[in-house]
Amino acid sequence: MNTMTRAQYARRIGKSRATITEWAQTGRIVMHGDFVDVAASDAKLRTYRSGGMPKVVNSAPSVKRGRPTAAAAKARADAPPPVPAPVKNESLRPVEELLSLAPGEMSLAEARYVKEVYLGKLAQLEYDLKTGLAVEVEPIRERIGEEYSIVRAKLLAVPSEQASRIHRCRSVAEIEDTLHGIISRILDELKADKVALPALPA
Repeated sequence: MNTMTRAQYARRIGKSRATITEWAQTGRIVMHGDFVDVAASDAKLRTYRSGGMPKVVNSAPSVKRGRPTAAAAKARADAPPPVPAPVKNESLRPVEELLSLAPGEMSLAEARYVKEVYLGKLAQLEYDLKTGLAVEVEPIRERIGEEYSIVRAKLLAVPSEQASRIHRCRSVAEIEDTLHGIISRILDELKADKVALPALPA
């Protein structure tokens, strides 16, 4: 794997070091620690940058690095997938404004920019779902609805099942103690019954 420092990569493609730092922070180039992965970054710029890969003006020698450690390899494998970073031309309108327009009201450059933003957000969402950082709402809603249905059924059954028992109570304090015991038992049953609910999809 060939790598360069940010300064070396900046000189190689005729950009400032600040530009390379910004690209690293926004995911437009591929970093391994503090070093730029030259081949992967070139490929990513060719694919996703509006103007394509900048012309190489200074082919400075790259830094040859040894085989990564097991920990470094695992960290790289667990890292989120590269998200195409949209390259916004300063003349383009904000993406929030562009999304409110009909396709015919955008320029070709603006349409491409919106597409890049959409693909980047879609890739991030897919990664968040895969790693559990985000979940689908509908299965959660269904699960909560099932639990509420069980609670409702248990509570509605109290009058018919416990009326005679409460009727035998001789004081308000005894009624209170009886109801407290009934409700506590129902809550304990609900806690024990949770294992019978359908599991959420992985």
